[in-house]
Amino acid sequence: MASGGTADLSAIQNTEEPSGHSAAVLTLSPDDGADGTPLLAGSQVQKLSSGDVAGLAAGECVEPRAETWLVGGSTATGRTTLLTLANPGAVAATVSIAIYSENGPVDAPGTDGIIVQPNTEVAYSLAGFAPDISSPVVHVTSVGGGIVAGLQQTTVRTLEAGGIDLAGPAAAPSTEVVIPGMVISAHDEIDALVGAPGFQDIEAVLRMFVPGTETAKTTISVTADGDEAPISVEFDLQPGVVSEFPFEHFEDGSYTVTITSSVPLVAGARASTVGPSGASDFAWFESAPRMRGQALVTVGAGADAFLHLYNDTDTAVTASLTPEGDDATDATVTIPARSPVVVPLDASSSLRVSDFASLRVAVSYAGGGLLSGYTLSPTGPAAEAITVYP
Repeated sequence: MASGGTADLSAIQNTEEPSGHSAAVLTLSPDDGADGTPLLAGSQVQKLSSGDVAGLAAGECVEPRAETWLVGGSTATGRTTLLTLANPGAVAATVSIAIYSENGPVDAPGTDGIIVQPNTEVAYSLAGFAPDISSPVVHVTSVGGGIVAGLQQTTVRTLEAGGIDLAGPAAAPSTEVVIPGMVISAHDEIDALVGAPGFQDIEAVLRMFVPGTETAKTTISVTADGDEAPISVEFDLQPGVVSEFPFEHFEDGSYTVTITSSVPLVAGARASTVGPSGASDFAWFESAPRMRGQALVTVGAGADAFLHLYNDTDTAVTASLTPEGDDATDATVTIPARSPVVVPLDASSSLRVSDFASLRVAVSYAGGGLLSGYTLSPTGPAAEAITVYP
């Protein structure tokens, strides 16, 4: 979806991704007739069912960047996590990877000075750098060209597929972190599996990491979407070590997690579901950066989709919702201060959210034993117009 100009779709020519399918590249030419900088948004949704890979995976199309935090994945037994690095630009990127775990920083050879050539995508097994860790957090930096980095996790329990998902970029380290649209599904079925062999990661958890050397004093608040009364706990996080906080006894529904901290941190959340046949799936829910003014939302098909809007200000916000299409009807939604609102979405549709001061925005997919979601990112520096003076 584009707010102006002409969007083009191409593919990265050189890929080492195991599936052999190249990453897609969306580009938008500036529209001289549009007011302001035109916006571009895209997403992908894949429903897989092939041997030991089954489940729903969804992700937002993001701009290349010089720094990316990834909160997700696992290299424990039966868990495979790939780190993908895509360079859609015309300049080679020199990439460094820092990996942190529940035991602290991971000392792994081969993580510095990785050259990703222009129009090239490479993939690395995270286990090759950090085997047998349950709670990785990955920090990717690049010099030269920008990089699109992400994690792809699959789970297999003995011979049974346990789900697949993508973990995209988390919001940069901050003293206020928001994870909108975390979906708890099949709570009773999940509870019955907790503690069973191979199901050590079936329970929903919040994963957090504090860069630097100072202990973080945090307040973690969980709000059921549509409920103004959050549940809050205080938690001290040690720096340099990945910590996880279990979400116990939460009923089915969608939730917004907010973390306030004395020092900057990054965070993400994982949840699972079980379908009628007993097959399981899981999803990584990223922390969301702040959106201002407007956001473009693209919706795929595969499961019921919902738009999650969290108002991170101290006053109510009213936003306009404009679906794409000649027969679409505009609507408005009011989001109370420091509260979430959920809006059902049509499959294979696009929507513009506009006329708001500040929101955190996410899309979730859930239903039939499938689970996934992603957050929306604001326009980055690469999308801004550059004025060259004579």
